[in-house]
Amino acid sequence: MKILLTTITALGLLAAAAVLAAKDCRAAEEEGDGQTVIVDPHDFGRDDLCSMCHTEQPPLLNRDAVTTCVRCHHGNIGNHPVTRHPMGLTTGIDVPARLPLTDDREMVCHTCHDPHGRSVHPGFLRIEYLKLCASCHTGH
Repeated sequence: MKILLTTITALGLLAAAAVLAAKDCRAAEEEGDGQTVIVDPHDFGRDDLCSMCHTEQPPLLNRDAVTTCVRCHHGNIGNHPVTRHPMGLTTGIDVPARLPLTDDREMVCHTCHDPHGRSVHPGFLRIEYLKLCASCHTGH
């Protein structure tokens, strides 16, 4: 029952955040030569895109960590490989320091993904996909 409630809570947070997505992601569009160009907010060569996620004083986020990501990545709602994971909730297991939690020890998108693109792994993963789960869930 606890897993079901956790799943419902996480999906509810993601769905609510997705409602904001259409408006906020349009800010990442530019007009160039009469054509609309989608700008990748993860293009860290462009300082003018930091405000897509951050306040004027980074590293603070404009919104909570989960909402920040699903504003644009709303396609991941219900379609993410680990939709049953307790996103935005305090974790009860030990999580390695290389997988950052929020100050309140909540697991969020950037726990597993590096939004600043420093990772060499697909999907902005911090650790190789097949080793990621075992980083916290040892012996499973």
